[in-house]
Amino acid sequence: GSLYIRPNKTGVFSDYINRLISGSTIKAWLESESQGATLPNLNKKIVSNIKVPVPSDDTLERFSEIIIKIERIRDVITSCSNEPLFQSVSQRAFRGKL
Repeated sequence: GSLYIRPNKTGVFSDYINRLISGSTIKAWLESESQGATLPNLNKKIVSNIKVPVPSDDTLERFSEIIIKIERIRDVITSCSNEPLFQSVSQRAFRGKL
């Protein structure tokens, strides 16, 4: 079965909820609350009991800014890791030759 979660707010709040629910703490809680011995299952009641801290709009905006910065850094790291120089230096570092 499937269960859709639709927050009342959209935009940054939706991204926040997605990241919150995808986090290890919520996943562990959902696993502990799931029902069924052979195939653990979630239902609407269990999911509706997730405690969601609702930050202020200013905090959500700051959250969004931080996520954008992290994604930019991740893009730079990814592009650098494809460069031959980076690969060469990495190999030397792992061999202890730096």
